[in-house]
Parts: sequence; structure tokens; C-alpha cells
Amino acid sequence: MEKELTGESEFESQQSHGESSLAQPSIEDPADNGKVGAADNGDDDICDDAIAVAAAAASSADGVGSQELGNYLQSYMGRRAAAAEATEPGSLNVYEELRQKEQDLLLAAELGRALLCSNAQLKEEAELLRAEFEARLAASEREKADLRGKMDAAEQDWDAQLRDLQAETRALREELRRQQVARSELLAANERLLEDCRQSAARVESLQSELRARRAEAQDRLAAVSAEVDELRAERADMERRLGRAGAELDALAAVGEEQRARLEARLAELTDTAADLRERLAASLASQRRQQMELAEEQLYQQQQQQQQQQSMITSPSTPSSSSHLLFLSASGGAAISSFATAGTPTGAAGRFGFDSGLAGDCLGESLFSELAGFGASAARMDGLYDEDIEEDEADAPVAASAAAPAASGEAETRSEEFFEEDGVGRRWDRQGVESLNRLIENLQTELQLKNQQLEEQSCELRQTKSELSFQQRQTEALLANESAMKRDQKDAAEKRICLESQLSRMKAEVERLNSELNIGGCSREN
Repeated sequence: MEKELTGESEFESQQSHGESSLAQPSIEDPADNGKVGAADNGDDDICDDAIAVAAAAASSADGVGSQELGNYLQSYMGRRAAAAEATEPGSLNVYEELRQKEQDLLLAAELGRALLCSNAQLKEEAELLRAEFEARLAASEREKADLRGKMDAAEQDWDAQLRDLQAETRALREELRRQQVARSELLAANERLLEDCRQSAARVESLQSELRARRAEAQDRLAAVSAEVDELRAERADMERRLGRAGAELDALAAVGEEQRARLEARLAELTDTAADLRERLAASLASQRRQQMELAEEQLYQQQQQQQQQQSMITSPSTPSSSSHLLFLSASGGAAISSFATAGTPTGAAGRFGFDSGLAGDCLGESLFSELAGFGASAARMDGLYDEDIEEDEADAPVAASAAAPAASGEAETRSEEFFEEDGVGRRWDRQGVESLNRLIENLQTELQLKNQQLEEQSCELRQTKSELSFQQRQTEALLANESAMKRDQKDAAEKRICLESQLSRMKAEVERLNSELNIGGCSREN
């Protein structure tokens, strides 16, 4: 009887615990609002199971109904275990597990209701049994004395069993508390791992997006760098071709310049020799002309001396005309010749020398004539008178004689001087024009050489600039290749980091699956 009361108290405590669990609010996942329709079928199945359990509990007025209820519970737990084994580990999330737990609690509530119903029936039966017991109490009182001894022994046994059961209950409660603490710890660890898993997944996603962006950027940069490298290579090949052509042109121009320089030097030497020859010929022609002029002047001087001798002989003879008239004639003819010779366009030096020599000859002739007249014993007064008379007599004849003799002498002198100076002018003009043409040719050749040298210097500067550009482009190409290798290394490092993160994520998933399996195993063991 005490055992039945103890069982009823334990059942009532379990029932109150089930009602308190039913009174707790259910945890719903906001993300699973769209799954209510899918969960209604499961709730209907649970309600059907609960109705079946209640019917079984209602029919459990005797031991046969309780046995059917135990069999049904065992079959239900078997189906739950089969469904848990059918589901893949780690495929359910926490909210689905909580929903399953809530479904289990609902089922437990229905079972509690069914058990309460059965408990009420049992209480009624207990009342009936108590009435029957009271009816039989009188009969049992008679057996009380006999059974008291047995009762004491049974009570002692009951007390011992009760103490054992209470100790076992305390141990089980302690074990339950430890299991609950471990379950809460496992749930917290599971939450932490899930949070870490979500963070790792977000981090992996961000790293993957960053890797994709950097890969696209690297591919774009690689394509741009490849295009730029191809362009630089093409420019380099073009520059090398241009450099080769420029070098060939430079060599050809250098050869042409050397050839032209040699030709110009030979031409310059030839022109120098020609100019020296022309100068020698000019000097020889000038010397011959001077000799001819001197010979002509000497011949004229000789003729004048002959004329003076004739005049002197005429003066000495009594039949000769007066000396003054002859002197006037000689002076007039000599002056006309000198003036005509001086105005004919002769060189200044020759005309001056000839005029000076003629004047000197005239002076000497006059002095000799006067000295001869004085030697014949003529007095100065007589000579003056004769001179005056001759002057008066010849004043009318002198212009006629001078005009008759001067044109002949002046014409001859003019013709000779014109012939000489025409030849001299032609020679000088030819010499001057040749020298000027040679100078102009030399200047043209020098300017052409300077232009060629300037062109060669400009081409050399262009070649140096082209070489510097080629070296700069080569350095740029090397820098681009270095950047490309660095980008490839970065891509390799990013791929390694991605592999490492994926391995960490897989390990964390395996840990979460292991914890879920442990939780499922612990729940199944507690349910069993």
C-alpha cells in the first residue's frame, strides 16, 4: 500500500513537471514562418498519436490496458529512433530540433492528460477498493495479530527498500541534474560553434568575393599588362628596325660624307693649285706689261732725245729757227703726249712714273738748251729778247702746230694704252672672277660640309634618344613582368588561404555534426 502511495506521489510530481513544461512558451524560429504548413501534418500525426494514447489509457482500467499503453510507447519510441536514424546527422538545424522537442513535449502533455484520466479512474477504483478494504478491515483485524509480526518484518524490508529507492532516486536526480548541466553546456557550445561557423562562412564568402574581385582585377591588369607588353615589344621591334635603318643610313651618310670630304679636299687642293697658277700667271702678265710699258716709255724717251738732238742741231745752225720756238714746240708736244698718255686710263703707278720721267727729261732738255745757248756767248738779255720774240712770233703758230702734232701723238698713245689696258682689264677681270668663283665654291662646299655634319650630329642625337627610349621601355617591361609575378604570387597566397579556410570550415562542420550526434544520442538515452 505504501508502495502504491509512493508511486502515486512520484507520478503526481512527474505530472506537475509535465504541466510546468507545457506552461512554458514555445520557441519559434522567425525564419521558419514559411514552414507552418509543412509542420501541420506532423502536428496532426502527433494529435492522432495522442488520441490513440488517450484511448489506450482510458482502456487501461486493468493491467491489460497499461500493458497496451507500454507497448504503444515502445512502438512510438522505435519509430522515433528509426526516423532519427533515417535523417542525416547535421542536416537539421537547432530550430528544427527545438521544434521536435516541442512536439515531444506536446506528446508528453497528451500522455499526461491520458495518465491523469487513468489516474482519476484509478482513484475511483482506489475508493472502491478502500470501501472494500474497510469492509474487509474487520475481517482483517482478526488476522492483524497474526500478520503484525509479518507486517513488522515487511515494514523493515519496506523501509530498507524505501531507503534504497530514495538513495537511488537522489542519485538519479543528481545524474539528471548533471545531464541537464551537460546538455546546457553542450547547447551553449553548439551555439558558439554555430556562431563561429556562421562567422567563418561569412568570412569565407567575403574572402571568396574579394578573391573573385581581385582575380578579375588581376586578370584585367594582366590583360592590360600583356597588351602593353605586346605593344612595347612591337614598339621595341619597330625601334630596333628604325635603329638599324638609321645606323645603315648613318653609315651610308658617313661614307658619303667622307667621300664628299675627300672630293672636296681634292677639289680644294686643285683649286688652290689653280689659284696659285693663276696668281703666277697674273704676276708674269703684270711683269711683262710693266716691261712693255718701260720699253715704250724708253722708246718715247729715246725719240724725244732724238728730237731734242735735232732741235739742238737746228739751234746751232744759222738756218734753224729760234730756240725758243723749238723749245715751245717740244714742250707743247711733250706735254700733249704726257697729258694724252696720262688720261688714257693707264695704271696710276705706271702713268706717274712715266709722267715723272717725261717731265724730268723735259727739264733736263731745257737746261741743256739754255746751257748751250749760253756757251755760244749769247747774253741773257739777248736770249730773253730772242725768247720774247720767239714767243710773240710763235703765239699764232703754236696753237696750229700743237693742234696738228698733238692729235697724232695723243692718238697713237691712246691706241697703245687702250690695247694694253684692255688686255690687262680682261686678264684682271678673268682672274678676279675665277678667284671669286673659287671662293664661292669653297664657301659652298664648307657650308655643305657643315650641313652634313649637323645632320650627322642630329641623327646621332636621335639614335642616342632612341637607345634611351628603348632602355626605358625595357625597364618598364621588366617592372611590368615583376608586377605580374607579384600578382601571381598574391593569387597563389589567396588560393592557399582559401583552402585553409575551407579546411577549417570543414573541421568546424564535422565538430558541429559530432556535437549534434552526441545530443541526439543523449536525448535517445534519456528517452529510453
